Amino acid sequence: MRDALLDVDYLILADAAQVADGKLYLLGGGWDRLSVNGLPAIQFMGVAIAILVPWSETNTTQTLTVSIEDEDGGAVMQPVAVRVEVGRPSGLSAGADQRVLMALNAQLALPRLGDYAVTATLDSGARKRHRFSVQAGPMFRETAAP
Repeated sequence: MRDALLDVDYLILADAAQVADGKLYLLGGGWDRLSVNGLPAIQFMGVAIAILVPWSETNTTQTLTVSIEDEDGGAVMQPVAVRVEVGRPSGLSAGADQRVLMALNAQLALPRLGDYAVTATLDSGARKRHRFSVQAGPMFRETAAP
């Protein structure tokens, strides 16, 4: 039995996210509410994710799956799966955890007002979920049905 498992340390929503040189860069980060003026709402979204990898889990492969769903559980985009594997770099203190940073960017068509959720799940069962809402903005107009 393993003493520690990988964990999803955090999940942050942003207008855009990037990882470079071991650092996370966010543009318009930390939101949980969108005001829109029409539907479907076209939204650029960055998802920043950090995974903590304990010493005992280095050199093993896990899959991270990121999904975005509406409040009824309907997929807003196809789930994205990414392999996660980290080794032990020289000079790392014995027993030290490592943080793996990831960024996913997408353009979404959000079909209706209401609640949505972004979920990041690892094979180990660890998961983080971030809810956000889409609400009518000051210039909101219902689009006419064809």
